Amino acid sequence: VRHDLFGIRTKSAAEAKAFVTQTYDALESPFAIAPGVTIPVGDYRFNAAGLSFLTHSSRPVSVEAQLLAGEFYDGHRQSGNVLLRFRPNRHVRSETTFEVSNVTLGTGEFTAKVFRERLAYALNPKLLANLFLQYNDLSEIASVNVRLGWNYRPGSDLFLVYNETWNAPGLADLTRKDRQVMLKATYLFQR
Repeated sequence: VRHDLFGIRTKSAAEAKAFVTQTYDALESPFAIAPGVTIPVGDYRFNAAGLSFLTHSSRPVSVEAQLLAGEFYDGHRQSGNVLLRFRPNRHVRSETTFEVSNVTLGTGEFTAKVFRERLAYALNPKLLANLFLQYNDLSEIASVNVRLGWNYRPGSDLFLVYNETWNAPGLADLTRKDRQVMLKATYLFQR
């Protein structure tokens, strides 16, 4: 549950907010959250407080950022993320995100960093290409997802999807873990 305590909005629709969160989670089996760090079975309630900022996403360049600190399961977490959105025209959209979390739990501590890049290009209203890249330094996994979509009639689509995942210790040595190519089709039946 998130409660916004107060906020400010400018005439240009930029916003800054202070908020608190309360989370409840019931683990029925141990959860390995990081190498060598496991959260035991149990019911957990934890609270945190944060600040967020964003500029209006309809602008050619926009930013979102968030800081969060507080309880986390049987320990504490401090985290932050920044998203930079770039929309130079109606055909191209890019979103770059970087997240970092410092976590201390009863069974250990870790820092996780995640980088994500989303690119979208609309050739026309019916043909769209998407690229999604992600790297997680904690799990040492890099992945790519490429999707070509064609809306050949209203409510009906055809997608060609390519996924690949690599074991990537420090991005220095990529070893393919998984590769998939899929063709997906939807068709709207109407009377």
